[in-house]
Amino acid sequence: MSFGYQVLGFGSGGTVKKYQTDYLIIAGGGGCGSDRGGGAGGGGWRSSFPGGTKIDVPGGTHTITVAAGGGSGPGGATAQDSKVLSLAGPASLIESSGGGRATIPGGSGGGVPHPGVAAGDGNKGSYSPPEGNPGGNAPYSPDQNTTGGGGAAQAGGTGDGGKNAGNGSPSSITGSGVTFSGGGGGSGPSDTGGSGGTGGGGNGGGGSGTSGQAGQANTGGGGGSGGSVGGPGGAGGSGIIVLRFPSAASVSVTGTGNTVTPGVGPTSDIVARFIVSGTVVVA
Repeated sequence: MSFGYQVLGFGSGGTVKKYQTDYLIIAGGGGCGSDRGGGAGGGGWRSSFPGGTKIDVPGGTHTITVAAGGGSGPGGATAQDSKVLSLAGPASLIESSGGGRATIPGGSGGGVPHPGVAAGDGNKGSYSPPEGNPGGNAPYSPDQNTTGGGGAAQAGGTGDGGKNAGNGSPSSITGSGVTFSGGGGGSGPSDTGGSGGTGGGGNGGGGSGTSGQAGQANTGGGGGSGGSVGGPGGAGGSGIIVLRFPSAASVSVTGTGNTVTPGVGPTSDIVARFIVSGTVVVA
């Protein structure tokens, strides 16, 4: 069955094919800003699959930007947004927001690093449904835990004194279920750090000088908070973009490691998966 359709072309009297296409757009996870910085937020999670509003992709070449995760340390780079450009014209854009850190909003926000500092807000893009959740805003606990970052499915600070991160959300757009955009775990001064959220979030450090784990690549997972007294925080994981076309489309991609898989699901859809920036050519 074909879900493609045709519209009149401009100026030539010909036709331009368009295809109703599902998408999953995961932005880069936030990087933990410093030792005891609070767990970073997961990257923004936006998807039409299953049952959401598809996007119309016309024939042609379209730019795909897969986001880098945020850097670690006080001067670490901010997590990038993931973007699909020129879907219906030169100015068309669909995107998700990079994960945040404490006080900095993102797709999901970062946790609390110390008293007097608020957790980062989620859903920076003000999307409906939301692309993520805030970081953990639990009170600064007696044992000086920092709180976990937010994930796509829940806010940070989910347990153990607020150290554990929010979990990410699953997607089966590729034909199998995978979870993305988990938050980074908070830290503890002497015991174990907080758990990173499902979906690639890094664990937080526990004890003096311990490192927070980095978010997993191509999941949008947030970096974990470093332990006290110089423990470095973890960098955020890079994002990923998946486009699921109807079987009538002809699809190719550029970019090392990007793939096209035909015959997915009961209608034999074509899945283009991007782990690095590139282009998709549709005919």
